[in-house]
Amino acid sequence: MMYDQKTLRNLLSSMGVIATPFGVLMNILDVLDSNEIIEFAHRCKIDKKKWLLACTDRRVLLLNEKLFNAKVKSIEFSKISSVETEGLRKIFKGGIKIQYSGGSFECEMSGVYAAKMRDCILGHLRTNDSTINVVVDTTQNTQNTQIGNDPYGEIKKLKELLDLGLVTMEEFDSKKKQLLDL
Repeated sequence: MMYDQKTLRNLLSSMGVIATPFGVLMNILDVLDSNEIIEFAHRCKIDKKKWLLACTDRRVLLLNEKLFNAKVKSIEFSKISSVETEGLRKIFKGGIKIQYSGGSFECEMSGVYAAKMRDCILGHLRTNDSTINVVVDTTQNTQNTQIGNDPYGEIKKLKELLDLGLVTMEEFDSKKKQLLDL
């Protein structure tokens, strides 16, 4: 599929990537093949710098948010050996680590989006019959009655994410029940 700026901006916005900088759009348009499809993308941080992590129908792309001197890392699915996620039960903090022949990288992003990215990548790895090591964070959340933990503040933050369209009503209700111990 050939994207133009407006179509690409709308696609990324529908995936939760809000206010995509012009430089990122141009960098993506430059590296995508003419019929390559972006299946999922989201912003992340690596060493406190902003990047865009994208899963296409062919590969994983990592692009920094610079207009000039942009860095682009392209990783074919066949080169990926490990996908690890953490903080999946957390709305605001989580991450994904991808190891591949030639290196690895770890991105900070919302646990919700880390899980979606992992699922997108794993879908292709299973299709390609790759041997893959998947590590999912299985740590349980502590009780919300701990000192310093404010479930009502978390619900307020969740509501803001819901209003922005970053989480679904089902995700909001589920997390709200969990926070209120219902």
